[in-house]
Amino acid sequence: MLQLLPPRTGPRCAMRVLTRFVTLLATLLALPGVAALAQGAPTATVQPLGNNALIFAVHAVSPRVVWASGTGGTIVRTLDGGTT
Repeated sequence: MLQLLPPRTGPRCAMRVLTRFVTLLATLLALPGVAALAQGAPTATVQPLGNNALIFAVHAVSPRVVWASGTGGTIVRTLDGGTT
């Protein structure tokens, strides 16, 4: 029988998740060829939205056109690669 457990929360759980993420990232970057792929990879720049929305999905249509959506029905788009 499958039992649903309550979600784990709190600082200890958050630290455990962060530790696992960092370990996974370090492992992936240590693989041959992965570091070379990261060179020249796209970068992200924080742009103010003018509200308190949390962005949870980003889709790059091209190097210049990017759509993002977030809480409260927020939908944003850039046509210049995120400069504005």
